[in-house]
Amino acid sequence: MTDDDASHARAFAAELRSLFALAGEPTYSELDVPKATLSQWLTGKAVPRDEPGLAKLVRALAREADLAGEETVHAVAELERLRRLGLRERRRGQGRRGAASGRSEPAVRPDARPVAAHAHDPVALGVTHAVGDHGAPGGLPRYISRDHDGSLRAHVRAVAGGASHSFLVRGAPGSGKTRSSWEAVVAELGPGAKPGPLSSWRLWQPPLDHAEALAGLRQLPPRTVLWLDNADEYLLTPDRDTSEAFAAEVLRLRGDVERRPVLVLMTMRSAHVDALKADPAHRHAHRLLRVSREVPVGGRFSEDERARARQEAGRDPRFLRALEYEDGSRVTQYLAGALALHRQWTEADPVAAAVLMGAMTARRLGHHPELPEPLLVGMAAHWAPDTTRSALGRAFGYCVTDCQGLGGLLVRVDREPGRSEAVRYRLSNFLEREKIAVPARRHEVWRTLAQHADAESCAALAERAAGQGLFDVATRLYDRAAAAGEPVDHGQVIRVRARADRARPGMPGRDRETGTRPARSTRRAENIRLRERVRELERERGAAVAVRELRGRAEAGDAYARRHLAWLLEHNGRYEEALEEYFLVSLGGDACARAALGRIAERAGLRRQFATYMKAIAAVERRRD
Repeated sequence: MTDDDASHARAFAAELRSLFALAGEPTYSELDVPKATLSQWLTGKAVPRDEPGLAKLVRALAREADLAGEETVHAVAELERLRRLGLRERRRGQGRRGAASGRSEPAVRPDARPVAAHAHDPVALGVTHAVGDHGAPGGLPRYISRDHDGSLRAHVRAVAGGASHSFLVRGAPGSGKTRSSWEAVVAELGPGAKPGPLSSWRLWQPPLDHAEALAGLRQLPPRTVLWLDNADEYLLTPDRDTSEAFAAEVLRLRGDVERRPVLVLMTMRSAHVDALKADPAHRHAHRLLRVSREVPVGGRFSEDERARARQEAGRDPRFLRALEYEDGSRVTQYLAGALALHRQWTEADPVAAAVLMGAMTARRLGHHPELPEPLLVGMAAHWAPDTTRSALGRAFGYCVTDCQGLGGLLVRVDREPGRSEAVRYRLSNFLEREKIAVPARRHEVWRTLAQHADAESCAALAERAAGQGLFDVATRLYDRAAAAGEPVDHGQVIRVRARADRARPGMPGRDRETGTRPARSTRRAENIRLRERVRELERERGAAVAVRELRGRAEAGDAYARRHLAWLLEHNGRYEEALEEYFLVSLGGDACARAALGRIAERAGLRRQFATYMKAIAAVERRRD
């Protein structure tokens, strides 16, 4: 189903989410709807198939939101219209998919390149640069045949029979897992492969973006190597649902008879494999590991492997230095610089270690690779408080110091000329692969991220914070993203803001001293009387007169009149005026009004005004806090 086809299905989900937020997000038991069903409707993953079930849900939400009878009828009718259109679109999309399945093979993804095209670019697939000679970066040394190569290449050749296969290459850091895998694929499926079942293969490495990776897996054609170097980055992410969805899609690909043969090649550190197997929640990942053959890679060279390395030492002195290091068995670790980088990491002073821990924590929580310097300084304060500026300067200097031609633990990102933004850094590949635990003081860490994170990362971080129940932090991150013009999911903003506001004791509508709400029956009676008065004016004298009546009451200080004014303007198509009125109500902290802001901005295309209003609301909240 294309994006255009899904417009009514998305509109249905957006309208239902808005009504759900207006109702104060009641529990599933209060609505008498299964949790899984309602979750699918709210997220747009499914559209209700029957009208009575939807009408029952809408009426229950309308009661919780204090909607009048006429408003409830309008809500039921609008959602039913979108439900029918959404179902029709889904059926059309399934018909197109069914027709497409009759083709001989799916379209080749643009980045699924022939294996031969990767033969001269192993670094792009994760093969680590070797240490340089006298500090200069070195090219890849000649490959030393390893004891496990026979088993590894036999697994690659197994796809010649026409069946799909998967295998896992596991071992210690820097043991040569990726290099051995690349050598096997190029030797058996690359330019030297004989014409026949092992020729004309392609290779695809999925991006780390979850949506793009899943879309690519569903389009992957036969005779493709699915290259999952550091497979834990796909199967063992902090978001367990994301990992499981990816593992399930790989299993479907592996079992799809219409797309066989495919070869799923995974590399992973042994510690990450053990952690994955020990976590029972990763059900699909466990099954993928069970059906995949394991190829263990030794962390130390055997006597035969060292003998082959000595033969190569005459042509490449790096092998000689590697064989002279310690007992001469950790050749690949020496060449990859892992030993030197590990020593630089473990010998860092407390301030440098704090900077690196802050950087790794920010990445683990979802920040994109480029980390602003103010963020690293703020994060480091959680591990090394009261640090002087000079100590921080020395720490950054230590972190960027080159290590045997492989760069430092942090890599400074060159800025474009003329740009005045903060200096940015990237973690080295060595530290990117380190799995660390987020500190117990996670609230303080999240507040630092909300203040200093790059605007491009704010929306993704907000989703992660909301998933951990940190709704106030998520709200601030969404506000920063919207203020910077970054795309945000307005439905998610609505839900998060409503949850954050409900958690505040000083929320409007409560007594500020006792924290209690006024009697609901009294408030409802007053609202009903006002609605009836406005409805009568609109019916007898027109909407313009009703608007004037409400505007006068609103300017006299009646908060509910202003909210009803905004609603009346919205339902008469006066979206810009409605947006302004909802904004004024939102300044008092009304979550329902904020929900309406997002809904109108989405419906009327007023995203710029929405971003401006959200920025102003965020400023007011900061002053209030």
